[in-house]
Amino acid sequence: MSINTLKFIEGPYSYEVLFSKNHIKTTQIIEKIRQGKINEILNGFIRINDVGLIVEPKYLKNFANQYTYDLIFDYVDRLINHFLVTKCNTINMYVNIQSISFIDLEKNIGFLKNLATFFSSKYPNILNKCYVYNASILYETLFKMMKNFIDKETLAKLQFIKE
Repeated sequence: MSINTLKFIEGPYSYEVLFSKNHIKTTQIIEKIRQGKINEILNGFIRINDVGLIVEPKYLKNFANQYTYDLIFDYVDRLINHFLVTKCNTINMYVNIQSISFIDLEKNIGFLKNLATFFSSKYPNILNKCYVYNASILYETLFKMMKNFIDKETLAKLQFIKE
């Protein structure tokens, strides 16, 4: 059996296992931006580990803007391509949306739509599961309203994790 036919053991994993080792305060992220440590910001935002892709959008709250979108986009594309070539042909994603507000989402909605459209066309059907951690009741309410517009196959891949 080749590595590309293996599937990772299903999660969900605890928040502690996935995110606590990489915990960082917003002030520390801002300092990294000031110091020009762009790779550290991008690696904090999305990284590969043994279970899949770990995504922490809080790294982009103060970094994502019209001048950095292409850089972020290219980085994510290279990382996903690398993951598919070296690890597996499907991806489990673990997304920590702690400290991401609706204002943060609204500020970058155009970029997020473009990112989603690009990846759904370039990498169709690679998402195995997407586990969302630390979703507030507002996110869950929004999701319940929007789920009628999401196809059932994709909907089955999303899971909110409460700890």
